[in-house]
Amino acid sequence: MRFKLGTFSMAGAPSFPGLILQGDSRIVPLRRAEPLCARLGLPLRQPDSLLSLLNEWEANFEALAILCESVPDELRETSLAADELHTRAPIDPPRQIFCTIANYRSHIIETTVDMGVPPHPGAQKSVPSSRLAG
Repeated sequence: MRFKLGTFSMAGAPSFPGLILQGDSRIVPLRRAEPLCARLGLPLRQPDSLLSLLNEWEANFEALAILCESVPDELRETSLAADELHTRAPIDPPRQIFCTIANYRSHIIETTVDMGVPPHPGAQKSVPSSRLAG
């Protein structure tokens, strides 16, 4: 069984990390999966948030993969219907946010030359802890 991870909440309750089961219609809050993991001898490390879960990803991935393959019916029994939950930002609060309007040469010209905006002195600096994807 394949799985995905996400962050969810129910009305009036704090957000929680959840295991999205194949088909995307059922969500298992990781706290509900912990007893099943413990029974299999595969404790989850830091399952309080998606970020903390990812910090221990190698061990947690193995535990979740084995869990999904070993007890899929029991996971479904502990799951909630996805339409009962609110989907939240995966990592909350976001660690870094990048914004750019210069995705085409014409945007750069329009923003800097035509509008008289001087080049930002830090625009050429890189942020060592950041990763950009495109």
